[in-house]
Amino acid sequence: GVPVKALTRNGNFNGIDSPLVTPAKGDVTLMDTLRKELNGCRAAVFAAAYSKAAGSKPSEVDFKGLENTAEVAKEVNLERVVAVTSGAVTRPYAPVGLLLNVIGKGVLFEKKKGEESLRRILSGSGVDYTIIRPGGLRDMPALGAQKTELNQGDTVVGSVPRADVAAAVAAAVVAPGTIASGATFEMYSVDSKMEMGPRPLLPWYSLPSGYETSGPTWEEAFTGLKKDKELSPRGFY
Repeated sequence: GVPVKALTRNGNFNGIDSPLVTPAKGDVTLMDTLRKELNGCRAAVFAAAYSKAAGSKPSEVDFKGLENTAEVAKEVNLERVVAVTSGAVTRPYAPVGLLLNVIGKGVLFEKKKGEESLRRILSGSGVDYTIIRPGGLRDMPALGAQKTELNQGDTVVGSVPRADVAAAVAAAVVAPGTIASGATFEMYSVDSKMEMGPRPLLPWYSLPSGYETSGPTWEEAFTGLKKDKELSPRGFY
């Protein structure tokens, strides 16, 4: 296994109990805490999101938090940043986008700005990035890579077990070479996918992207991904 640090705002971690996991205090809105804990690490996973209970805002966490993480990753020379955002970030006027932005105080707008900052800051820095946009998260056992589809272009909505997102994130962190590097992709369970068009009354929906990929393992699925710079304009990156 690979030793990891689990950063939370209060330093407590209630997840998996493993000798490979070290809880530590880190706040994506406070760059000094990130510098302290990320220095000496190989990679970082950004999976933070604003919390009404904590009184935070999407602009502080989903946008600036990811921007701060990218800046620190560049400063301390990480190898890769894997960021978890959301499907439909480029479709704010699609039904799912409208719903999430209304109940989430514009969260998809802020996630998109975070993605854009990550790409800009890490461009030419020597730090790779992978952006994962999961569909609706489900609390259920993992289905595995073979029952999950990856897509690029934000043209499909669906749902996905949280456990599969975690597995894909872990695979992206340790992916060899340039596999999944510089790529943004959506992920959803095959049995849940719903193509977002074309529909005459909803012109912002796109046709199926043509970038769908899958595989028996996450690494094999990743090999079918295009880098963001290789995508056509309809990729909306």
